[in-house]
Amino acid sequence: MQKGKVLITEVVHPILAEQLWQAGFECIHIEKTTYDEVAQIIGDYVGLVVRSKIKIDSALIDRAPRLRFIGRTGSGMELIDTEYATKRGILCLNSPRAIAIR
Repeated sequence: MQKGKVLITEVVHPILAEQLWQAGFECIHIEKTTYDEVAQIIGDYVGLVVRSKIKIDSALIDRAPRLRFIGRTGSGMELIDTEYATKRGILCLNSPRAIAIR
């Protein structure tokens, strides 16, 4: 049973999409996108994975009623409004070792 769609917005290790797929998610990988493009499509996604180019602010989160998690490949969470996301019940995760694995 599919758990929903996950948007991956930048170049990440292929194992991420593979593991998400094995967990029951459909992954859509758009390596080069903009904030505005993400804002137009984010309403269809339960998960969002970013790296360093897309800022996840309250306005973007408000456009994502189905969003259950935001993942950041890297250690810092400064691009994500984690306080607002948490208030909306959205889990925020990061992977500090992601850069070392590439």
